[in-house]
Amino acid sequence: MAKVAFYTRISTDEDHQKYSLDAQKDRLEAFCKSQYGDDWTLHKVYRDTESGTHMNRPDLEEMLFDASQHKPSTSFSFSASTAYPARCASWP
Repeated sequence: MAKVAFYTRISTDEDHQKYSLDAQKDRLEAFCKSQYGDDWTLHKVYRDTESGTHMNRPDLEEMLFDASQHKPSTSFSFSASTAYPARCASWP
């Protein structure tokens, strides 16, 4: 069973962002259901709430650390530019 992590973040100020953090999570869940059916579990949602113009992304750093410890087997992020989920990385 795939143990999946999601990374969501604000790409601009929240008032002008097309997809809210919750909407990003919903789309990522729908994507995983379409790819894995019921054969996946959500490890954690990592969520940074500052604009992408800032480099202060503590949840991204935490996700990368957790990935190095093989806590999630796959990580996904939502691409605001394409409005589709994108695989960040997979581990065996």
